[in-house]
Amino acid sequence: MLSYTQELEVAKEAAVKAGQAIAGFYGKSLKVRHKAESQPVTEADLASNRVIKEMISNAFPQDGWLSEEDADNADRFEQKRLWVIDPLDGTKDFINKNPEFAVSIALVEDRKPVVGVVYNPVTKELFWAHKGQGAFCDGKPIKVKEFNEQESFSLIVSMSEYKRGEWKDFETQFKIIPTGGCAYKMGKVARGDADGTFTLSPKSEWDICAGHLLVEEAGGVVSRLSGEDVVYNQANTLLDGLVYDNDPKTHQILLKAIKNYESN
Repeated sequence: MLSYTQELEVAKEAAVKAGQAIAGFYGKSLKVRHKAESQPVTEADLASNRVIKEMISNAFPQDGWLSEEDADNADRFEQKRLWVIDPLDGTKDFINKNPEFAVSIALVEDRKPVVGVVYNPVTKELFWAHKGQGAFCDGKPIKVKEFNEQESFSLIVSMSEYKRGEWKDFETQFKIIPTGGCAYKMGKVARGDADGTFTLSPKSEWDICAGHLLVEEAGGVVSRLSGEDVVYNQANTLLDGLVYDNDPKTHQILLKAIKNYESN
């Protein structure tokens, strides 16, 4: 098995330093512009991106780069290794002073994540995973919640989706826990804070890549809405949605719930 010890240490350090840059803007008056409708970007997003890019590029200059805050570069398709970055995942939560956002850094090799780091600059929770070596939070091993079909499944869902009423049809089936930040939610599922979740909204590779590895290394399951595996470094970086949870049995229950919903 390949070792990614150096890559993991650089990613962890970059996430914390980027988080410190973000924290300097948190709770203050911000200049907000929109890349597209419902896609805000702030000085904090850009400051975090600069920190991460400098550290990663200096340490691994031959690797590819894909970040939400940089123009895409087709050179990444020719490179075996690709860093996939969301410098501030949950910008809306950050703007609204909801402390459920994170820095997300992942290394992809052969289209699969092999290193993943998620850091919340407010709570200072640092999640990380190394392919084949397990998942951790603040230095302690974490595992997904144990499957229990006798209990109502707890789903940690998008705060934005919940406010838009997109979970009303599922509230009789599941215990719904609205939470901000996609990567942060994935870290919490990996830690066993909930059974899992799904989203019918499109997600970009940088939203989910680090969290994907966290969930899998903690013993969970991640797939597209179709049940197919998620692979990275695609020409189209947008997925139609995502399902991730603690157990193959939970996964089948959630996939069935999605199918029933879409057929009605």
